[in-house]
Amino acid sequence: MKNSDLITQENISVSSEKNAVANCEKDCNGGQKNLTLMQRVSGGKIFHKKDLWVYFSLVIIVACLFIFLIFPFLSKGDVNGFLITQNGKTVLVFKPNSSQLFSIETEFADQVDIKEEENGIYTVKIFSSPQKTGYNVLVFNTKKVSVKVTESTCSDSKDCVYCPELTKSGSIYCAPHHLKITPVSGSGFVPPTTG
Repeated sequence: MKNSDLITQENISVSSEKNAVANCEKDCNGGQKNLTLMQRVSGGKIFHKKDLWVYFSLVIIVACLFIFLIFPFLSKGDVNGFLITQNGKTVLVFKPNSSQLFSIETEFADQVDIKEEENGIYTVKIFSSPQKTGYNVLVFNTKKVSVKVTESTCSDSKDCVYCPELTKSGSIYCAPHHLKITPVSGSGFVPPTTG
C-alpha cells in the first residue's frame, strides 16, 4: 500500500466522524427547537380550555349514541308476559296482569302441570312429549313478572337451569326439549306465528 492511499483513508474516516457529530448536533438542536416551539404554542399547559371542551363534547356525543341507539335494544320496556314454545308451537302463555294467568294450548294440555305456590309464585312443569319422558320446571313470579327454569331432565349440563331469571329481555332455550321461553312486551299480546 502506498502512503497516499493511507492518508486518503484516514481523511475519509475523519471526515465521516465529523459529519456524524455535526448531524447529531443538528438533530439534537432541532429536537430542542421542536420542544421549545411546542411549549410556546401550548403555553406550557397540557390542556387548554378549548381542548377540554372538545373532549367533553366527544363524551356527550358517545353517551347520546349509546342512549338512543344501543339502549333501546337492551330494554324492551314493560313485559306483559311470557311465551313458551316447543318445536315452534305455542305451549303456554303467561299473562300476569290478566284475569287468566295461564293460557294453555289444547294440544299440550296433558303436558302441562301448574301448581300455585305462595306470594304470587307458580310452578309449572312442562313435559317434552305426550309420553312424559322428560320435563322442565319453570317458576313464574307474578309480582316481579319473571320466569326461571329451576329443574330439567334435558342433559347433564342443564344449560337452561343455569340461565339467569328472565325479566325484560333475552330468552331461555332448552335445546334437547326444544323449549323456548321469551318475554312479550307491548300493548298487543299476540304470539308470533311460527312455521
